[in-house]
Amino acid sequence: MYDAKVRDVEGRPCFSVSRQDFGQDEKVRVAAIEVSGVTVLGAVTSTRWLAGFVDSIPALSVTPSTCIVYGKPEVEYHGEEAKSLEPSVRYALGMNAHVFREQRWQNRRFQAYFCIAGDRSASPRVRQVEWDEQSKRWRWDVCALVGAHPGSEP
Repeated sequence: MYDAKVRDVEGRPCFSVSRQDFGQDEKVRVAAIEVSGVTVLGAVTSTRWLAGFVDSIPALSVTPSTCIVYGKPEVEYHGEEAKSLEPSVRYALGMNAHVFREQRWQNRRFQAYFCIAGDRSASPRVRQVEWDEQSKRWRWDVCALVGAHPGSEP
């Protein structure tokens, strides 16, 4: 399992791969993306976007310096249209891809957690939820609503 990267592009999640795992210009061919709502324990509550890119021409590629915007890939895909994402909901990204290593194509699975932070008075911001090795837990506290009590978790 590899770490995916999630960043904010005008209030929408944008998915990429880690610079630690892949070179700046090394292309990763994306085969499928799934975004789901999840519980505190990681159980899936709803699928928000499911997209397959196996037959896409050209192939959908991503590098550490590029990303795929939620619901708006640059190529046609098979699957469901992206549903709206809501503040203070926990989301999981799963991304299957192929990389060319050791003279052959190899399958890779990428994963990340994220949320939309904000409230009615603030623009929503996408925040990636990182694993805290010291406390051995996911840092969902980055998702606290603007103006919420510090330390409160959605």
